[in-house]
Amino acid sequence: MVKHVSAQAQKDGIFDHVIMVVVSKSPDLQEIRGTLAGSLGIMRGNRMLIILDDIWESFELSSIGIPSHNELQRCNSKVILTTRKSNVCDSMGCHAQITLNVLSEEDSWKLFMETSGKSFHESTISYDEARKVAREC
Repeated sequence: MVKHVSAQAQKDGIFDHVIMVVVSKSPDLQEIRGTLAGSLGIMRGNRMLIILDDIWESFELSSIGIPSHNELQRCNSKVILTTRKSNVCDSMGCHAQITLNVLSEEDSWKLFMETSGKSFHESTISYDEARKVAREC
């Protein structure tokens, strides 16, 4: 979903630059800072969308080189965080939270079938494996 948001923001020209970084469960903040450093330095003063995906624990955005809220506002920039834990949003000072519900098993299966472009028959081993994968959606 967040990749779609990124692509749409770029397509619509809402931001001059879109940066997306996957944070993950065991983040290396130094590595993330390094990834962002070049982009943020070049883009100062431009409208940026910074997407931090899959955050599991809270941390200070300044620790990875993201400017203060006031500085982001001055250049019409935004930060989007994705997390499975609402307390992470709370402790990181998010201004708005959008909660997405988990897909039902049937909706997961439909999504899997649409994106995979394959047909699975109930009598095959690959069908069982495909259903397991779809349950993870």
